[in-house]
Amino acid sequence: MPAQYAVAFALVYCDLAGIDVASTAIWRDREQIFGVLRDPGLTAWYQIKTTGQIQR
Repeated sequence: MPAQYAVAFALVYCDLAGIDVASTAIWRDREQIFGVLRDPGLTAWYQIKTTGQIQR
């Protein structure tokens, strides 16, 4: 599994556990992490987290 996917999944799991991932240091690298992903679920989560909606 590429590192970006592992980090993305970890961020989603932490978010679901109630941790504010937007306040973590890794969140500053979110463009590098989510910019290369091809998973629609992770992309949707990222869009909701950053814009509050899914962009089609």
